[in-house]
Amino acid sequence: MNQHQDREMAQIIAHLSLLSYGSTTAWNASGTTGKPGSRILHVAMLGEVAHEHYRDQYNSAATDHARDEIITDARRHLHREIRQAERKAGEDDAAARKRCIKDCEGWPAQDAAGHMRRTTRWVIQARKLEDRDANTGHRQAAALVRVEEWEIRAIELQEQGGTVRSIAMRLGVSKSNIHRALRRAA
Repeated sequence: MNQHQDREMAQIIAHLSLLSYGSTTAWNASGTTGKPGSRILHVAMLGEVAHEHYRDQYNSAATDHARDEIITDARRHLHREIRQAERKAGEDDAAARKRCIKDCEGWPAQDAAGHMRRTTRWVIQARKLEDRDANTGHRQAAALVRVEEWEIRAIELQEQGGTVRSIAMRLGVSKSNIHRALRRAA
């Protein structure tokens, strides 16, 4: 078995399980046994759940080539499920990207992918298109502005006669960072 194949299949199975969970199992109050408070777990699909089907096929495959074919089939199934979910919601790709940026800022890409019912790769690409950090979704320019602001303020305070130690205490930045910023500015 190939480790790359194992990782890829594990990710596809995880995404399929997230997509299929709500549509394949439900607590069905009308399917009770007649005893008060009893409920059974109702399986809405006939046969196996998609992620279990592909997992079983992958585990029983004898060659790497056979596993590649199963991965390709599972990936196609995953993308088909994602497209169906989009159509159901009536949300196009641009609207989904905007929702991802708004709802999932600060979340790891994998968690955002689960929330959005998309792949991790899609979330990373959506964040990059919006000039966001691929891992957290935070604005990339915001961190640069924050650094520039305290550096500019440190230079102003030094021109007013402030010492490195007093500037560091006032801005809440370490003395070594203040010293480095002032040295760069000189």
